[in-house]
Amino acid sequence: MKKSLLLLLIPIVINTSILPIYASQLSQTSIALKNKSVESMTAEDYYRRGFTLYENEDYQKAIIDFTKAIELNSNDFSSYLYRGKSYYFLDQEEKAVIDLTQAIKLNSQNAETYYFRGESYFYLREYQNAIADFNQAIKLEADTSLPYISLGKVFNTIEEYQKAVDILNLALKINPESQFAYQLRGDAYLDLEKYQQAINDYTSALKISENPLTYHLRGIAYGYLDQYQKTLMDQNKAIELDPNKPDYYYIRGITYWTLEQNKNAIDDLEKATDLYKQLGNQQKLEQIQKLINEIRGNK
Repeated sequence: MKKSLLLLLIPIVINTSILPIYASQLSQTSIALKNKSVESMTAEDYYRRGFTLYENEDYQKAIIDFTKAIELNSNDFSSYLYRGKSYYFLDQEEKAVIDLTQAIKLNSQNAETYYFRGESYFYLREYQNAIADFNQAIKLEADTSLPYISLGKVFNTIEEYQKAVDILNLALKINPESQFAYQLRGDAYLDLEKYQQAINDYTSALKISENPLTYHLRGIAYGYLDQYQKTLMDQNKAIELDPNKPDYYYIRGITYWTLEQNKNAIDDLEKATDLYKQLGNQQKLEQIQKLINEIRGNK
């Protein structure tokens, strides 16, 4: 799922102790409804069971119940909202947008609805629509950091890096412990060539939670400041945490070459080549092969 990008940057600790509670709630709801005939099931009955399934992350079954609830009550805001969110978590963003739009027609004052429609628009690459929805979510609920963070994500994506920095400053005022906000602001600083600020933000993010991508990007920032030993240390850590990312070996290989450690450079670039082959990245393969030939010519 492409939500994995978000999960990569915001490691989530699952509280397994609550899983039996969800299971118990589902069981209790099922028992309560089992004694009802299908004909006597109300929209509220289907919504309640659907919501319990949603909470248990059983989105496909939740959608079935929310759909039943909507068939019985076409003005059921909550069923549209949670069916839309279920579609979102199943990567069915177009369906999510349709449901969340209907939910907004029924209740235009719910910040969560705009937030999830904004996220859906983001993954559909409808960035201006996403910006509009995140701004509306902020207007309705200004003290929640998530829509600010998502705005920063959009601004980074459309290469409006200073806007990303400005909005992420606000996010971090609301939630100074947001690893994702530090990560995104570090990304913006990196693209603005403000390398020390990027390093500072990546370091703050890593204090909250270790992440291979953050080490990798901080290492790149160190490289721009000619601090190559620190680049190596960060790429080493990134590889330790995730040994299957070719970019990490590629950057470490270039760094070794810069330090005139050509054997280490070639070893890393050949490892990167193997991993890029698995990804079918022909452009990168050609680029690396030219680099390897150049290094060998300089030996």
